[in-house]
Amino acid sequence: MQAAVSNCSSERDFLINHIAEGYIRIQNNYISQVNHSLVSMLGYQSEKDLPGLFPELIFSPTDFITYTKMFINQYDHSKFEISLKGGHGEKVIVRCNLLSNDQGNNTTYLLVEDITLKHQKLKELMTKSTVFEYNPYMVLITDQRGVVENINKRFRDKTGFSEETMIGENIFDYKALISPLCGLDHDETLRETVRKPEFVGEFSSKKSGNNIFLEEIHVASVYDNGKLCNLLFIGNDITDKKELHARLENLAYHDQMTGFIRRDVFNEVATSLKDNTDKNHDKLGLLFLDLDKFKPINDKHGHYTGDRVLIECAERFKKVFRNSDVICRQGGDEFSVLCPQLQCIEDLETIGRKITDEITQHFFNIDGLNLHVGISVGGCLYSGETNSKTTLENLIKFSDHLMYEAKADPLHHCVFKKYQERNKRMH
Repeated sequence: MQAAVSNCSSERDFLINHIAEGYIRIQNNYISQVNHSLVSMLGYQSEKDLPGLFPELIFSPTDFITYTKMFINQYDHSKFEISLKGGHGEKVIVRCNLLSNDQGNNTTYLLVEDITLKHQKLKELMTKSTVFEYNPYMVLITDQRGVVENINKRFRDKTGFSEETMIGENIFDYKALISPLCGLDHDETLRETVRKPEFVGEFSSKKSGNNIFLEEIHVASVYDNGKLCNLLFIGNDITDKKELHARLENLAYHDQMTGFIRRDVFNEVATSLKDNTDKNHDKLGLLFLDLDKFKPINDKHGHYTGDRVLIECAERFKKVFRNSDVICRQGGDEFSVLCPQLQCIEDLETIGRKITDEITQHFFNIDGLNLHVGISVGGCLYSGETNSKTTLENLIKFSDHLMYEAKADPLHHCVFKKYQERNKRMH
C-alpha cells in the first residue's frame, strides 16, 4: 500500500481505530487511510494487503456505478450499500455511511458496516417466505394451542378460507382425524398427539360451504429453548387418491357388471360368516340361484341384451335381499347369497319366494323387448355349533345340489332344507 496511508498518530486517528465500524478515507480514488476494523472486516492480514486504488477494492461493475454516483454527488442518500472484495476474493456486502464528500480536495470519508450476514439471513427469510406462500402443499402455522397464525396460498385456494376467516380460529375445529398413519397412542387425545415431534394422519377437513375433503397431514412441533411454541401443519388433498383406491379395490373384489362380490372373494366372506355363526350359535342361510331361459336370450338377441338382463336382475335382487345379506356372482347367470342370522328355515323360504316372484312375475323390458326369465333356487339353513365339523365346502355343495334339484323339476322353482335333513319343497 502507498506511503500515503496514515500511521494514525493523532487523537482523531486513535478514535477511528477504536470504533467498531470500518473507516476509510479516499483521496483521488486512492485509499489514503483505513482503520483496523475495516482490515479485519474484509479479511486482510494488514493495511498493506489492501489495493491502493479504491475502485480495485469494489467487487463488481454494478457496485462501481453505485460508488461513482455517490462520488460525483448524484447519490440521493448519505447511506448506500456496495460489495467489496474480501481478503480471499470473497464478496463482502457493506453499508457505507458517507461522512463527508469534499469535492474540492477530491476526498471522501466513509464509515463501513459489514451486513453480509444480514443479507444472508434476509435472503433465507425471503426464500422461506416464498417456500411457505407458494408451497404446493397446504401449509398452516398455529400456536401451541392450535390457534391459527398463518396460512399459505395453497390452503386458501383449496379450502376457500381467507386469512381473515382462519387466523385466530382453532384448527381442531376444522379437522377430524380419520386414521393415524403413525404416532398415535390410544390413550391420547388428538390435541396431545399432534404435539409430538412428528405426527402423520389422515383427516377429514372442512372447506368453505361446509364441504369436506380428505387430507393427509404431517404435523411438526416447533420448540424454542425446549418450549413448544408452534405447530406446523403440512397437508395434501388425497380425496381423488382415496376414491381411485376405492374404485380399484371395488374392481378387485366386486363383479363390474352387477356390483356383487366376485367368486374368488366369496369363500373368504363365507368362511368368516360361518365362523361367526358357530361362535354365536346362530343360523346361516346359503342360497344358490340360476337364471332359467337366459341362454336363449343371449343366443337370439346378443350379449348386450343379455348383459342388460343381468344388470336388471341385480337391481331386483337388491330390492329383496337385506343389507346384511351378501350376494355373489358365481359366473354367467349363477349367483349365491349368504343370509346370516336367520331364525328358521321358513325365513329362508320367504326370501326364496320373494326373489322368485320378483324375477318371474315381471317382464324384462330391454329396448322394447318384453323378455321372460325364470329362476331356480336351492338353499340350505345351517345351524352353528361349537367345534362344528361341517365345512364350508359341504354347505356349498349341498346348496348347489338343491339348486340343480329345483332346476330338474319344472313344477317347482325352489328347494330348501336344513343341512343334513330331507328336502322341503315349495310349490
